[in-house]
Amino acid sequence: MPTLAGLALSPLMVGVGLLGGLFFAHLALWRVWVPRRPTLVLLGIFFGGLVAGLVGCLALGWLEGPWPVLQVLLFHGSFSLAYVVAYSGIEATSPSLAIARAVRRAGPKGCTYVELSSLVNDRAYLEPRLRALENSGAVLVDQDSYRLSPQGMRWARLMKIASDVFLNLPKGS
Repeated sequence: MPTLAGLALSPLMVGVGLLGGLFFAHLALWRVWVPRRPTLVLLGIFFGGLVAGLVGCLALGWLEGPWPVLQVLLFHGSFSLAYVVAYSGIEATSPSLAIARAVRRAGPKGCTYVELSSLVNDRAYLEPRLRALENSGAVLVDQDSYRLSPQGMRWARLMKIASDVFLNLPKGS
């Protein structure tokens, strides 16, 4: 097994190291610049970093042969894609999070139902999501009408296929 300063390196260690390093690179970048299209930039960070990391690991002899490389690819790819998908939920404030923040800010006196209901409304949550879809290029806006772009159509088809596959699986026994 390859070593780093006498320590054995497994594909799991390489995968965790790459993922952790690229996650912190993402956080550092977001401290100075939040991109207009974060999903695309996150994919670039995580998969560009994966390629660079694998090339470096292969050059240093930390990974030998196709099997460890495949293991790192599968591990890193799975976690990276899961994070990129989850990030869209992190990026937008959920109604539950907005309520929790308001109650915390109110302190011991708390919030009334009226105060909370004014905070959580359809407009407060619909507009940021529509803006995010527009910024990502998934929807096009014509006056007050939204429609899917060609890119949005591809994503919609992909999500339809995924839902058909996963929702139509036989139930466990």
